[in-house]
Amino acid sequence: MKYFILFSILIPSICLCQNLKESDLKKYSYVLLLVDTPYNANDSFMSGTGFILRYKDSNYLVTNYHILTGKESVTDKYNFVNGKPVVPRKVIVLFKIKNTREFFQAVFSLYDKNGIPLYKTLPPVFQSRHDDVAIMPFNFSNPYLEINVIDYSMCDTSDKKWNNEELITAGFPHLQTDSDRYAKVFKGHSITPPFTQVNHPYIYTDISIEKGASGSPIYTIDKNGTIKVIAVLSDGEIDVMGKKVNSAGPYFKYVLKLLNQ
Repeated sequence: MKYFILFSILIPSICLCQNLKESDLKKYSYVLLLVDTPYNANDSFMSGTGFILRYKDSNYLVTNYHILTGKESVTDKYNFVNGKPVVPRKVIVLFKIKNTREFFQAVFSLYDKNGIPLYKTLPPVFQSRHDDVAIMPFNFSNPYLEINVIDYSMCDTSDKKWNNEELITAGFPHLQTDSDRYAKVFKGHSITPPFTQVNHPYIYTDISIEKGASGSPIYTIDKNGTIKVIAVLSDGEIDVMGKKVNSAGPYFKYVLKLLNQ
């Protein structure tokens, strides 16, 4: 895969979606490369998926807690590479260059000059356990790039009990081939939670996902064909009566909490 740096005047050039179509869902997910060294895509130590959300006239990059922090959401401990903790300092988002087969790598710092995180996460749920979701302001546009944004009106922030509804997600598995220009689509259904959830409901799914797809939006399609975002995909896997089940992530209303912080 080749990457190009584009030099241009940054002017508003974002496609805002207010009517999601199943055939277009893969266009709203983006590859995220995390680096802990000076800007160099070859030094990325992990990758994930994210999407861009418009809320109250501002845009946000939405993904997982474990992707932007480098910490496991359950233990809150850093991942280690060669015996050393790896702390993400920058995130590289890949955008397709319009009318080409090439990609542009946009680089964003995860911390300000004082070392304060530019992203937001929720307080721990219990001890060290965190909701696996994070957001970061996204103030970037370029007329030569495909930048597709999901409007908040396309999100479901209700307390509905999701059970056996059709779910779709679109993400970028690790080691995806150069010919895969858009996200890979995964389908499945929501399932009954394996235990009682009182104040902190998660959505569970039988979707078979791959590493790297975490951070993808989870969509549902109602009987009228209306598509909504209901959660952010996590790669947490649990065993329910011998069956592997994926924790899709907290209800989208918890993303709303972050947006209103």
